[in-house]
Amino acid sequence: MRLFSVLALSLALASGAALAQQPGPSLSAEDYRRDALSIDPLIAANYAYLDRFPDGRAPTTPRLQAEAEAVHDAATLLLYAERRLALLADPHAITGRSFSDSWAIVPSYADLWIEPEGDIYRITAIGLDALGARVTGCPMAGLLGAIYDFPLERSGLTIKLPAERLSTVSGVPREAFRCAP
Repeated sequence: MRLFSVLALSLALASGAALAQQPGPSLSAEDYRRDALSIDPLIAANYAYLDRFPDGRAPTTPRLQAEAEAVHDAATLLLYAERRLALLADPHAITGRSFSDSWAIVPSYADLWIEPEGDIYRITAIGLDALGARVTGCPMAGLLGAIYDFPLERSGLTIKLPAERLSTVSGVPREAFRCAP
C-alpha cells in the first residue's frame, strides 16, 4: 500500500510538472493578424536596403495588404510573411521557418556569385564556405555586415533581415564588388 501511495504521488507530481511545461494559452486570430501587420513597420525601421526601392519604401500590393488583414493562425501568418519578404528580392531576408513545400528563400549555406557582363549574367564564383569547402572561382572576399533576427511579438515567428549593409573585408559594398578577371 505504501509503495502504491509513493507511485501515485510521483505520478501526480510528474503530471503537474508536465502541465507546467505546456505552452501558455493559444494565440487568438487577432494576435496573428497583429503580428502580420507588424512586419511592414519592422521592415521600414530595420531593412538596410530600402534605397533600392522607389521612394525608399519596400514594395507591396493591395492584394498582399488584404492578405495581412486576413491572417488568423500560424499557417496564414507564415504564408503571408514568406510572400511579404519575397517582394524584397533579397536572399538575406527570410523567415526563421518555412513550409516543407515553400517557395521562400531559405538559407543554403552556399553562395553563387553572379555578376552582370553586358547583356548576360555570369557565375564567377561558387562558395560553400559555411560548410567548410573552399571557394571555386574568384575570392568572394567574405562579407561583413549583419543579418538580425526579429521575433514577432505575439507568435514568435522570426523575420531575418539585413539591418546593416554588407561589404567586403576591405570595405567595398557588396553591390560594387566584382571578381577580378
